Amino acid sequence: MVIALPDKNGVYHHINYSLQKIRQDANVRKTIIAAIANNLHWNTDRVLMTSGIETGIMEALYEVFSQNPDLEEYSFAGLEDLTFKKSDLFTKDLEYKDVSLAAWLFATGKILTTVGDTLFRAPFVYADGPISVKPV
Repeated sequence: MVIALPDKNGVYHHINYSLQKIRQDANVRKTIIAAIANNLHWNTDRVLMTSGIETGIMEALYEVFSQNPDLEEYSFAGLEDLTFKKSDLFTKDLEYKDVSLAAWLFATGKILTTVGDTLFRAPFVYADGPISVKPV
């Protein structure tokens, strides 16, 4: 995994962490999680957000839930922000639900919006910015 971290002067450098290093070093995991959390707003990709949750995550969750039928939620690395509820992503028969990453993030409160239900009252009204009208 490659992440960009700032040095003491605020200059960002790419750092490559091997999967083995991530698994073995709790401080590396915390550094990576903090970097993702602090920079998510800069690195959000529209296509990624509107597509389904990454296949590897869904497959791992499927394995966990199929091997533990009574388990209702699972947290990767014990982190609350990486907690997934079975009912959010799977049917009762453990079939995948078609859930976009953005829908899941909003539904679980992982990210918030100030739009509220305005989007559903006037879905085709967009603001481009203030318009100054001068008298003729």
